[in-house]
Amino acid sequence: MMRKTKKLPNKFYETKPLIGIDRSLDLYDHPFRIGEYSLYRGMPGERMEDKEYNFIYGTNALQESLIKYDFLSQVDGRARFLVHKRVLDKLQEMCPDDFQAFPATIKNIKKKNPDFENHDYYVLHVIPLIDAIDKDKTMVKVIHEERWDIKNLIFKENCMGKHLLARVRRSVGIYIFAPKLAREFVNSRGIEFCSDIEHHSWRLNFFI
Repeated sequence: MMRKTKKLPNKFYETKPLIGIDRSLDLYDHPFRIGEYSLYRGMPGERMEDKEYNFIYGTNALQESLIKYDFLSQVDGRARFLVHKRVLDKLQEMCPDDFQAFPATIKNIKKKNPDFENHDYYVLHVIPLIDAIDKDKTMVKVIHEERWDIKNLIFKENCMGKHLLARVRRSVGIYIFAPKLAREFVNSRGIEFCSDIEHHSWRLNFFI
């Protein structure tokens, strides 16, 4: 659940974006690739068509465990985050133009668990694509012309402009939050925030 905290590390008040790292239950979509099932194919920098989708995901968790999470991640496709309605309400309040949200159904796929259908979560499509990487300070090794191996990741200062939520140009798998927005979710379940410096120990590959 989202809770307020009194004292936060300095990174939550600085001028560089923070990376949202998923720390949640795993959701799966492979059991549902039949019929009218919709696979998330949202492209960064582009709005998705405003229509009704049929996003269905499976979980091995009990429903009472599932609903404790504010953020969920999906391991079989490209939907990095599913967010609970309580998160969606805050996002709509703070940065309504930075995303689209589409209703999702989450079902039990573990035979020994009780069946359920949950409709509390939404697939989060983050639209802005930000040129956030400081190419002068970031060390890279070119593996081939379309792929770089990042040795250290350094973001530009104040790179998000008017946006509070975005993806990183040339590394679209990185979801970034303005510190102002990250503070709202610092104690949310299912997500952690790290700075570019903290991310150095991670091996990060990205496409040009």
